[in-house]
Amino acid sequence: MPIRGLFIIATSGGVPLVVDLMFSHRMKSFITIKCCEILEKLATDDDRIDFFVDGEGKQLELDNIITNLLAVMQSPNSAHYRKPALRGLLGICKFETGLVKKAVLGF
Repeated sequence: MPIRGLFIIATSGGVPLVVDLMFSHRMKSFITIKCCEILEKLATDDDRIDFFVDGEGKQLELDNIITNLLAVMQSPNSAHYRKPALRGLLGICKFETGLVKKAVLGF
């Protein structure tokens, strides 16, 4: 997905929707995979922390996203989306290392 597409998703408040879909237990794995890939792309560039906002431009709570990513990767059905989820987690680690430590210790 080009950067412009990610910008449109972020500025329209779509990132919380992507996150909610990714962590929904009722979603088909195809949707979860695509959501993980979007999150991965959002988190893999140095300037993309600005994309982790809601529709009003407020920073999303990254600690909840980190905790949920860790849980998703431990799911027995996560083989198909484990890699993009891990890359997304690693990308977020670059932004907020303290949150990752807190999430891992609390998990």
